[in-house]
Amino acid sequence: MSKTSTHLNELRFPGNYLDIIVRAWSQAGLPTDEIIKIATKQGRVPVSASQPINGEDLLFLFGIAQPYLPQNEPFSLTLSEQFNFTSLGDLGLAVITAENLKHVLDLFVRYHNLYIPGSEVNYWFTGETIHLGINVSDCFAEMQAFLEEVVVAVIVRFSDYFNSNLQPTSVSFAHPNTYPIEAYKNYFKCHVEFNADSTELEFPLMSLKASTSMAEANTHAELERKLSAALEQQTKTLSWTEKIRVAWQNSTSAGVTATLEDIANQFNASVRTLERRLEKENTSFRNIVAEARLSQANDLLTNTDIPISVIGFLVGFQDSTSFSRFFKQYMGVSPNHVRAQAEKP
Repeated sequence: MSKTSTHLNELRFPGNYLDIIVRAWSQAGLPTDEIIKIATKQGRVPVSASQPINGEDLLFLFGIAQPYLPQNEPFSLTLSEQFNFTSLGDLGLAVITAENLKHVLDLFVRYHNLYIPGSEVNYWFTGETIHLGINVSDCFAEMQAFLEEVVVAVIVRFSDYFNSNLQPTSVSFAHPNTYPIEAYKNYFKCHVEFNADSTELEFPLMSLKASTSMAEANTHAELERKLSAALEQQTKTLSWTEKIRVAWQNSTSAGVTATLEDIANQFNASVRTLERRLEKENTSFRNIVAEARLSQANDLLTNTDIPISVIGFLVGFQDSTSFSRFFKQYMGVSPNHVRAQAEKP
């Protein structure tokens, strides 16, 4: 997954997150009234749950609460306990009415930015294992690791809505732990690792068809329509370069890459119309796809130990030869060279 370079003030989190944060502060014994008073004086508290919180304000809220946080247990896990399927609006409802885990993973990849802006979610397979990777933008600075822990814990909590005992076999974080690792093992009930190559969860491949306890096809279809409309609305203020990049990333999965015709259909426009719009922004669909692939591939090569053949598959290539040829054409060096440089002490 590529590192995002978003500006904090461009990110919009649902206003109901404030209530979730306040409940978590209260549960952890923090002086909630005092923290809210400070935030209110600075104009950092939404006036209603319908008003979104931008990334800067969210970071500010966590910053003023930092000195009060408990030292003996991870607050990230306390915060995640306040989330349920209703906290994530239509995405949460779509998850619990989905048919199976495969459908749920697709939902998180496609729509997570509506509720977890400034993050990237992807999944891939190796052998008998499903890997679900999470990357929170480094624009969150010292809060990046904390937010990744929250996202992972919230995703694990959705296992409660499956008919079978759906638990990860392993949870890994790319950052060092600041609390005893036993606290995380007790929470996740599986192997937990810190200072790993990437932040991800692993599930057995056989879990892919695990069904949700509240699956309902008609309700789910309506929720997906609403999510798609919300995602379209979110991208309206973006440049056409950014709109098409987002649409391409949301439409591209491992081994399959969306074409400009696919993207044009999403915008109810012709291919030529999109080409003209990109020309006005001094770019092309080919450049957008190449930059997105290279960014993602570079990150996976330097920050994970995922096999190069799998990385090529993840960024849309059917075979490693095509991926290596593409990478060397644009970067001047092979993927093996980048991996070798990253592994040097």
